[in-house]
Amino acid sequence: MLHAEHTFRLPVPPAEAFALLGDPSRDDEWQSSVIRSRLLDPGPAPGSRYEIAFHMLGQDLEFVAEITAFEPGVRSGYRTVSGPFSYEGGYTYAAADDGGTDVAWHFAVDPGRFFGLLPASFMRWVLISQVEKDAHGLAERLAADQGTAHV
Repeated sequence: MLHAEHTFRLPVPPAEAFALLGDPSRDDEWQSSVIRSRLLDPGPAPGSRYEIAFHMLGQDLEFVAEITAFEPGVRSGYRTVSGPFSYEGGYTYAAADDGGTDVAWHFAVDPGRFFGLLPASFMRWVLISQVEKDAHGLAERLAADQGTAHV
């Protein structure tokens, strides 16, 4: 199992950060590797399933996942129920002194032999680099929407 973590700040309160990151049907709004994502069940709520497709390392990958944690403004989580390999992860949200939110992302994946002989360290770097880039872009977009400076 490969584990990756990253912490970032968004310039919105935890409830707003959660509304965006905790709803997988919005993943394509901020994650550049997501081709599409849509809820299959009413929600988002614990147990809601969703389809998600990524373009990653030159391949299109399709999964069905479910929401495993859904505490507005506190934490959200997910895990795959089908797809080429399994993964799980989530976010925790903490209010920052400046009115923003510190978001801690964690992710665990078991790609098996899906990506061949790619070293785990390279795969971890790819995952974290993508989240860093996407989180930075989201923070800048949210700051611009609010007319505030980037945090």
